[in-house]
Order: sequence, then structure tokens, then C-alpha cells
Amino acid sequence: MDAEMNRKLSAVSPEEVETDTVKQEYGERMKKENGFENFKGNDPKIRHIRELGQRIARTDFPVLITGETGTGKEVIARAIHMESGRSAEPFVAINCGAIPAELLESELFGYEGGSFTGAKRQGKIGKFEMANKGTFFLDEIGDMPLHMQVKLLRVLQEHEIERVGGSGPIPIDVRILSATRMNLMEMVQAGTFREDLYYRLAVVNIQTVALRACPEDIILHALDYLDELNRQYKTHVDLSDGARRCLKAHSWPGNVRELQNVISSAYATCEDSLITLDNLPKIITVNQKEERIMEDIEHLPLKEKMNRFEKMLLEEALRSNKSMTAAATSLGIERSLLYKKLKKYHLKE
Repeated sequence: MDAEMNRKLSAVSPEEVETDTVKQEYGERMKKENGFENFKGNDPKIRHIRELGQRIARTDFPVLITGETGTGKEVIARAIHMESGRSAEPFVAINCGAIPAELLESELFGYEGGSFTGAKRQGKIGKFEMANKGTFFLDEIGDMPLHMQVKLLRVLQEHEIERVGGSGPIPIDVRILSATRMNLMEMVQAGTFREDLYYRLAVVNIQTVALRACPEDIILHALDYLDELNRQYKTHVDLSDGARRCLKAHSWPGNVRELQNVISSAYATCEDSLITLDNLPKIITVNQKEERIMEDIEHLPLKEKMNRFEKMLLEEALRSNKSMTAAATSLGIERSLLYKKLKKYHLKE
């Protein structure tokens, strides 16, 4: 029995073993993933992207996803795959900007054994072969060198690849999705991106939306990610009202990725299961003096809240004016009343 099993295993090529391993690992991971349910947001612009993506998923056309860093380009690509007819096959992703130019060809197309110094003796299959029958996602396609753009164009035209050091073409059947933070049309005009490749990749274009353009979704994303952390660490951490107002007021240049980073940091440093302004980075809270005051007094009776605000306004008037007369004028009150109020709150002139 063992001898028969060994005979069967020895008849399987290393490439087949590697491909089967990729598909097995992919299958286990994808069991935990959904389609566009993972692309969160209630804003009409986000709903439009979800609806467009679901329609696109039913076809096999190449899709170019463009937008700022951190806006969910890979989430959209994965969702398209999961809602497509290829969902049972691998989703393989590669970041074109993260791999040195001299290694990109062998990563994409694989290589035959001994084809270059340092190559594995048995060779290696590339990402295209790993993705066969499934979806291949080329992230940051704008970073791909021109000489590799030519080779990618040939794959899109001929539906075949050739390994480095190989002797013939290998047919492949993959759907190509790509993404970039760059303006590819400007790169085409500058001569740094091939126009023919652009039109091959951008049969359909999806433009992602910056988080600041969907302010009502900021807290939704924050709470959704906080829920993940609570499930992971079996806790019940929440956001204070002041922290929520502060998060909503920030411009989020790094989009959802920046927001998740801030929530992770705040979660790790908070006390009493509540994230407050003290747990948020200064870059977010520096211009939120009023929010900090609101958070400090939100549970106080009305009279005490009014006293705190009045004291704050008096302190600000004293700091901003060189004389008591000027301070009283800025507050719209008589000097005599200003002196009384300073005495009431034990403030120095």
C-alpha cells in the first residue's frame, strides 16, 4: 500500500504539488470571506460601487480599480472574485511595487530549473499559473516597469505565458483585476505607461471613494473594526461621545487604513473599556479643544456645564487681550462685571 502511494506521489510533478497546495490554502482562507459584504459603508457613493461591482462580477472583463491608498481597492477585487463564477478557484494577488524589477518576471511567469543563478533546481511556477482558472490581482500596476508591461500585454492578448528559461508557451485562463493609486492616463501621456496596456486593463473602471467624502461612514468603520478587536480579545471596549465627534471631524488622508491604525492604538492604550480623546493621537485631537471640554463635562448638570464654559471663555479672553478693557470688550461685558466673574472663578487678572 505504501509503495503504491509512493509510486503515485512520485508521478506527480513539483508544479502540480505546488499548485494543489496553493488551491488548498486558498480554499481554507476563502471559507472565511464574503463578497461585497466586506466593503462597508452606507453612503450612496459606496452603495453605487457595491452595485457596480456585483454587476461586473458576473462577467470576465478586466477591471481597473483606482483611488487613494487605504480606500479598499483589494477588498473590492476580492469581492468581485468571490461573487464571480471563478469563486471556487484561487484569488492570487501581487504588489507590483513591492517586488524588485529584476525579480518581477520570475514571480509572474515562473522559471525552469537552472535558468539563472540562485534558481531552484526543480524550477518554480509563477503567480499566473497559481491563479489559473481563477483571478489574478495586480496591485499598484502603475509601478510596473515598461519592459514588463510589454510581457503583460502579450498575456492579455494571447492568454498564454512563458516561464523564464522555458522552451514554449503555457496556456492560462485567468481573469485580470488591477489597481493603482496613480493617474494612469497622465502616465500614458508622459510615456511611462503603455496606452495599449491601459485600454486592455481598463475595460471597466471602478473609482474608489475617500473616507472624508463619506463622513457618516467614519464611525461605522471605526465601530466595525473595534468589534473585530473585541471579538479577538474577548473585550467590550467602546468609543466615548467625544472620541466619536473627534474621529468624525478628522480628514483621514490615509482613509480606512489610517482609521484602523488609530483604533488599534487607542484600543491598546484605553482604560475602563472606553476609548476617550486621551487615547487618540495628537494629530487628530490638536484642534479639538472644544471636543475635549465637551467630553469632560458631558455628564455634568446643566448649571455646572454653563459655569465650565463661562470659565473657559474668560480664560481665552485674558490670553487673547493685553488689557482688562480689551478683554471685557471682546466678551461684550463691562469691566466691572468682568472683575466679578474673575473673582467667582478664582482667575487672576
